[in-house]
Amino acid sequence: MKKIILTMIALGLGFSSGFAEKPATTTQTNTQESLFYGDLGVGPLPLLVPSFGIGYRHQKNHWGGDVALDVSTIYYATTLKITPAFLYYPTVNLASEFYAGFGLDLGAFFGKDYYNWFSNHHVLGYTSPTLILGKKYRNKAGKNRFFEARIGFPTIGFELFKGNKFNQDDQVLYYPIVYLKYGIEF
Repeated sequence: MKKIILTMIALGLGFSSGFAEKPATTTQTNTQESLFYGDLGVGPLPLLVPSFGIGYRHQKNHWGGDVALDVSTIYYATTLKITPAFLYYPTVNLASEFYAGFGLDLGAFFGKDYYNWFSNHHVLGYTSPTLILGKKYRNKAGKNRFFEARIGFPTIGFELFKGNKFNQDDQVLYYPIVYLKYGIEF
């Protein structure tokens, strides 16, 4: 599973560099950029659940910040999460650059009992430290795009409302929750 996830991340980052314009040969210093974006993605892997989100990102030189609001949904389950994050850009080049960061997912899981659709509504909260790896580039029109992987581990669940019958043994997921995303500047 780990090899599959790392291969998908490497392919996504390699694929994105094919769309980027040729970066300048010198690195830029004293740069600053802010943008609002929308993103489409899948996850948590290996499930191919569609994910949609909006966010705001600010970069100043090597450091940046990001706040994202995402929703993922399938037939009987929906997750809604907000992720504040710090980002680090090893080389500053606004035309094409890699970044890595650390954030904290704060979310809620809304679901229904699959076998008893009209009862047993569940609303559970969760939090997860999140590693962010990505590649940002500008297209020919000068708009920013990015590919990124968000990897949360471990995920800690908690009861938001009394009576959800949240099993105490299921409060921590000890496997990574991975989302792959493609973002577009507004």
